[in-house]
Amino acid sequence: VDCLAEMAARDEWVTVADGAQLSRWMTCATCHQLYTGALSVELIRRKWRHHRNLPVSRETRSVLSSVATAMALKDEADVAEQLREEAERGMSLDHPSVLLVEMDRALHLRARNPRAALEMLRELGPRMERCQDVGTRMAYAYLVADVLRVLGRSTEALPLAIACAEHAQKTSGSDSELACTSTFLHALILIELGRVREGKLKLTQVLATRTRVLGAD
Repeated sequence: VDCLAEMAARDEWVTVADGAQLSRWMTCATCHQLYTGALSVELIRRKWRHHRNLPVSRETRSVLSSVATAMALKDEADVAEQLREEAERGMSLDHPSVLLVEMDRALHLRARNPRAALEMLRELGPRMERCQDVGTRMAYAYLVADVLRVLGRSTEALPLAIACAEHAQKTSGSDSELACTSTFLHALILIELGRVREGKLKLTQVLATRTRVLGAD
């Protein structure tokens, strides 16, 4: 972990074949897959410690609040609370890192009470509109779309899911974990809207991508 954190701190971005840039804090520079589990959470801790003392403009460019980070933290309430306290200390409420921990609260609430989670996300809306970080806004759109889907409001969720998938493919590459996750959500929503053929086609694309990247096993 020390070596990975040191490399990310020294040179965060790695450029892949299609020109997309991936963060070494979240992604293996060799296979371009997102880190998961305990390793992912520890790197998030290290990333926060590294960036919290940097000028806001540099920290913002790190896209701390990407969907991958939020998902990595979803089962780590203690880490989320720690980040929340540190984020709220001396930072604007519109800062991407503060918005990240607010979204994490909604993510924790989603399974137990999706209506309350949606209300929490709605309250974040005005602050999110003032946020200049595109990655943060896309993470927000993804969460809103997912909660709307859970609530059976797939028609409202569809345009958000499409925007997330298109953004992920453009910025991270079509083979990235973010692109696959966003496309998978898009497919689920299409199926729930009765557009089964389109949804299955999207799922087939995701499966083909994961098989190509990870192998048949």
